[in-house]
Amino acid sequence: MTGNTLQFVCFETTLAAQEFLPRWSPVASSFMVRGLRRIVLSETMQPAKRFGFVSRNLWDPNSFAQTFPSGLPREAGGNGVVAVQAGGFRVVASADVDFERARTGFVKAICFLEVEDDASGASTLIEAAVSGLASRTNGWAVFANSETSRRGRFDAMAEVYSSFADGPAMIAELDTAISGIPSIRAHTSALYKEIQSLP
Repeated sequence: MTGNTLQFVCFETTLAAQEFLPRWSPVASSFMVRGLRRIVLSETMQPAKRFGFVSRNLWDPNSFAQTFPSGLPREAGGNGVVAVQAGGFRVVASADVDFERARTGFVKAICFLEVEDDASGASTLIEAAVSGLASRTNGWAVFANSETSRRGRFDAMAEVYSSFADGPAMIAELDTAISGIPSIRAHTSALYKEIQSLP
């Protein structure tokens, strides 16, 4: 995964998947001609959380920079959906994660992080916290934002997969571990399931 940019786009909405997908698919597909290689869309399993859906978009860094030459766009939307640019990230570390396709049969915690200082330095601590959950996980990844990747709303992110049965305990343990990192200014996390990939 070295050298790729992963853009996360979060969608504030209470729409169900059958209402959201027909609105999202044409817009998402339009970015494929600009060099976007793969999109994996996840749906929240906790409807009270802020982001109903999150897309993880795999880009070649040059195509990403050409598509967003002035940086990522601001929050925008309408008709019950607001798109929030989480950011363009690089993978700091990962284990047993395939960024090319949706993983069905698992739940994943997505953790959105705001960092006091250097996101790369904090990511090392986040990696240690996430990898320490290995007994409950089926793969994980830690991402750091940087100025060159068109900064978005968050400084760092983490994805941690587990079985559906272990999901609630895993996310509670993850939240406790992340909360213990002094350089984390704020974080929020929620459980998601991957529901679709494009193309």
